[in-house]
Amino acid sequence: RVLHGNYEGIASHPVTILQGIRNHITDQTHLMYSKGCPLVDATEPNVNDPLFQEAIGLTRQAEVAIFVGGLSPAVEGEQMDVQYPGFRGGDRTSLELPACQQALLRAMYETGTPVILVLTSGSAIAVNWEDQHLPAIIQAWYPGQQGGNAVADVIFGDYNPAGRLPVTFYRSLDQIGDFNDYRMTSKTYRYFKGRPLYPFGHGLSYSTFDYHGLRLNKTTLGADEELVVTCTITNTSKTDGQEVVQLYVRQLQPRSGAPIKQLRGFERIAIRAGRSRQVRFRLRPSEDMSHYDPNAGRFLVEPGQFEIQIGASSQDIRLCSVVTVR
Repeated sequence: RVLHGNYEGIASHPVTILQGIRNHITDQTHLMYSKGCPLVDATEPNVNDPLFQEAIGLTRQAEVAIFVGGLSPAVEGEQMDVQYPGFRGGDRTSLELPACQQALLRAMYETGTPVILVLTSGSAIAVNWEDQHLPAIIQAWYPGQQGGNAVADVIFGDYNPAGRLPVTFYRSLDQIGDFNDYRMTSKTYRYFKGRPLYPFGHGLSYSTFDYHGLRLNKTTLGADEELVVTCTITNTSKTDGQEVVQLYVRQLQPRSGAPIKQLRGFERIAIRAGRSRQVRFRLRPSEDMSHYDPNAGRFLVEPGQFEIQIGASSQDIRLCSVVTVR
């Protein structure tokens, strides 16, 4: 079910993550498997449970353990009969992993064997302890029928990942308040002022990149004039890779209720190891620095100063410059 996701058809050739790993290893590699624990459990986790003990025992024997967990469409969705701890009718009352998965992960970690965490879900998960203790986390979402091969490609280095988070991963529900309150205060990267677990736009790869050489074709412009923003990205690693360069706009003196910043462009570029590429964005204040005025019944641009930010996520800003809109 985690391959299919929600609102799905039936996959004709599904490849589970376990099968994807089998497809990538040689005869010289010994693969051991255990179910480990249920997806979610209504009772308190018991590390003496035979399933737990089997998984812990195999972890002790292994050079590397891969824990595939998270959520599935069986527990998150719309108007479902789900009453497990942390869930209510398909909604979630906790952002953390189900308790039985947390307990097994910690027990596997205590063996001293490196543990790779592969998460499937349709929403953000607050993996705070896991972020501090595990060497690798892969967010696979609901990856489709070839998801097993795709995850294995990343684990074994056949593919250098370049995905970026389309949502904010908060540390807990305390950071975002009551979801019955539909005001945007503290919700999404556009209004959230705290420090999330993983910000909107975040993502890692096997490559590293340097941002430099920010240039703007003008620093003062009218609402309908074009602003051209360029910068150079250098792959500073020994591995060919892809980077998702993101451009955000922040009004320095915003009106009441305005977002902190807004994504106004992104470019996914492939750069060979040691090479550089220039990225160009084109902005127009009437489109990229405007807001809807209900009194006027249309979008308006307020004159003032706007900061142009270039970075690898909404909080990992590498370059910035200010322009004035007349």
